[in-house]
Amino acid sequence: LASELVREWKDGKIKLYTTFQALNYRRAKPRIFQQGAYLPLECRGPRSGQLCAFARNEERQGVLTLVPRFLAGLSSGPEEPWFVPHLWNESWVILPGEIAAESFVNLFTGESMKAENREGEKILPLSGLFTNFPVALLEGKQPLV
Repeated sequence: LASELVREWKDGKIKLYTTFQALNYRRAKPRIFQQGAYLPLECRGPRSGQLCAFARNEERQGVLTLVPRFLAGLSSGPEEPWFVPHLWNESWVILPGEIAAESFVNLFTGESMKAENREGEKILPLSGLFTNFPVALLEGKQPLV
């Protein structure tokens, strides 16, 4: 579904789907949004200024929201979408210690992503986040211990 929405982005259904998924998640997990801490996330790399990123965290369980911004000059033309992976190479978001998860599921695409270590910090590379969808809502998956 995500691939189809991206292909047909001009019809506006991608916005409806994004809103629908996010609001349904919020309704299913009200505690994290009502009582959870708001954590702005730090981004690094050449595209760090082009990302709005934050987490909601409650009892070390978190959900991350990542939305690109200031996109007008990112692609080489109208045929190349701005969210192709190579545009986000060498940029990443730092995961604070309050986020215990080591892996995440994108609630818009169903894709899984593992955190990596870089320079002593737990990070998520942006190139992996925006491969198939222009925004990300990531639910942290707790390790089985």
